[in-house]
Amino acid sequence: DFERRVTELNLLDVFNMQGKNTFFIPVNQALNSLRGEQDLIDKQVIHGHIVPGKVLFTRTVQNPNDQSESLAFTDNLKVFISMENVTSGSEEGKTFYVKSNTVAGDVSHNKGTVIARIVKGNIPVKNGVVHLIDRPLMVVASSIMSYLQEEGGQLSRFHELMREHYPDLTHLLVVERDLTLFAPSNVAFDKVNAERLREVVLNKERLGKLLNLHIIKRRLTTDEIVDRSVHEIFQEETMSNGRKLYFAVNQPKAVVPVISLEGGGVNATVTTPDIAAKNGVIHIIDHILGIPSQTVYVKLSTDPML
Repeated sequence: DFERRVTELNLLDVFNMQGKNTFFIPVNQALNSLRGEQDLIDKQVIHGHIVPGKVLFTRTVQNPNDQSESLAFTDNLKVFISMENVTSGSEEGKTFYVKSNTVAGDVSHNKGTVIARIVKGNIPVKNGVVHLIDRPLMVVASSIMSYLQEEGGQLSRFHELMREHYPDLTHLLVVERDLTLFAPSNVAFDKVNAERLREVVLNKERLGKLLNLHIIKRRLTTDEIVDRSVHEIFQEETMSNGRKLYFAVNQPKAVVPVISLEGGGVNATVTTPDIAAKNGVIHIIDHILGIPSQTVYVKLSTDPML
């Protein structure tokens, strides 16, 4: 299906580029999810699936902030590509993702991050390497829930917690517009005491407060957080009854600034910022807010105010 769209746009030549290049190809199922919006895949989006002059293998992925310019990187449109390993363990058990980060958009292409899972990677070809992916890059065609519902995805434990113990919130994330979700990764769940988490889960009122602490009822991007953190500690109301999130920025002038936040006494770092969704934005964080999991020393060393 992707090949058909490339042919329609007369862009097959870019896949015949000589040299060492990296190609990310969405599988047929990835395009089925567009539901008739295949026109969203235009020339710039197709170029955004290619890293020219560089071969990226999953085994060489180390720092997820190492970004490469895509073929869609021009004077008016600036799209970076990066890869990330979100699991630990043997090479066979690892799950890899690719991210397109549009840092400067245009009329047809919004700023933000789109993240896709590599379903089959490291396919060697004459002019580089191919990775097959489960959704098209640069295209904001998914809802917040579609990212959470990804089977075996890096947010699957957070989704499971909501679905099984607080389904009201899953409904809200479908019907509400312009939300910001700070979603703890699966790894974040390993950092909390299981007994403490179980106590919260068994108390629906406490669980509701905890989950709502991760949601802001408007779109909040890292650009705004950086801008508003220059002269003061930026804070924003959450859906959890008057409780706020407090933000701080490290390396504000970097391509990917390091954003930290504090909520319910817990510090977290944004590991994947600005995942663009149709009804809002997702920031993946490395701790569950509201459940203490840090020692006094770690709290002192990670809280910018301390």
